[in-house]
Amino acid sequence: GIMDEVDNLLEQKRLLKEDTDISFDEFYKTVLELYVKINRHAPLLPPSEAQMKLLFHHADKNHNGKLSVDECDELCRIGLARLIGRVVTRKLVNLVLAPYIALKTVQHSTGMPWVMYTRQALTECWWVPQKLESFAFNEKAWIIWVAMFYSSCFGSIFVRLVTLVYDEILVQISNNL
Repeated sequence: GIMDEVDNLLEQKRLLKEDTDISFDEFYKTVLELYVKINRHAPLLPPSEAQMKLLFHHADKNHNGKLSVDECDELCRIGLARLIGRVVTRKLVNLVLAPYIALKTVQHSTGMPWVMYTRQALTECWWVPQKLESFAFNEKAWIIWVAMFYSSCFGSIFVRLVTLVYDEILVQISNNL
């Protein structure tokens, strides 16, 4: 996690020199590396450099342009809360909300006249292969397709909403640091 990344950074610095304070560039590089790892599990945008500079500045209590181990630890805990909230939101949308809404959408629309008309029109088309026809009208396949669509749409929307909330909280916290 982010704390392990920061611990690794501090350990590397300790081996190179006595100063364990972390500059903004070192910290932001670590944050970006962390987001590369996180994106293997949930596609999330990292905080902007401007956001990180603001938080870094507020966390730098002695205003020396570097974070001590304690200052860095405090900033990492704030960032970790933001990150966990976004990952959990993305996972809930992908694994619960999108499949449920897709199932209900397909169940509701299956008997609708326009769906039945479209289905019949496609089955009468000479250019629609027989195998595609049976696969394309399979209700389970439609649930999967609709869930994937909802997951990408709703996932992005909900993560952005959660990000807005967390960023507002971060601004409030950073003002109190």
